[in-house]
Amino acid sequence: MELFTINNDMWIQGVKVEPFMFFGGEQPVISVGEKGVNRRKGIMRVRLSEASDNWRQKEFLLKYAKISNNYGNLELSEEKNDSDEGIIFPEIICVIRTHVIHLGVSSPTGDCIGKDNEGNNLYAPFPGIYLCTGVIAKGEAGYDGTADQIIAIIPPNFVFRTGNYYYKWDGKQLLGGLTIKQRQISGKF
Repeated sequence: MELFTINNDMWIQGVKVEPFMFFGGEQPVISVGEKGVNRRKGIMRVRLSEASDNWRQKEFLLKYAKISNNYGNLELSEEKNDSDEGIIFPEIICVIRTHVIHLGVSSPTGDCIGKDNEGNNLYAPFPGIYLCTGVIAKGEAGYDGTADQIIAIIPPNFVFRTGNYYYKWDGKQLLGGLTIKQRQISGKF
């Protein structure tokens, strides 16, 4: 599967792999969230090919991986290299790094499906499958706002939202980083 990182209104192909110290030594992982009061750090192990021994460098991005089960723990295994462009994946894996909104809770959701009696937007449930979750927060005790960050499988042709920005995987490309007004003007999805 192809991997993407989403930061509110921006996305890139690939996911930054970082070192994490386990009992057996330093291992490559993808993390979401953070440690602390009213926070939670989620970690997903990554198995890299021998060709990717430069993963500690800042510019290294994992672009393709498959999900594997290691004694009950999900992990990502590097699948292929950049020379295999052009393959279409029915689903993608997204690392969604939702930002904190002031004095509120921000979680990825599905598309806007209407309004309630008070004029507030209603959203469909998040259409993806959660692989790993974490929480970031603002303020010393985390009471100034929180945001869920996730690693998820995204199926094609479903719209999802993070913060005020909407995305859609159409089976070939990731569209988005658009507000609801930008979506209406562009007519993309």
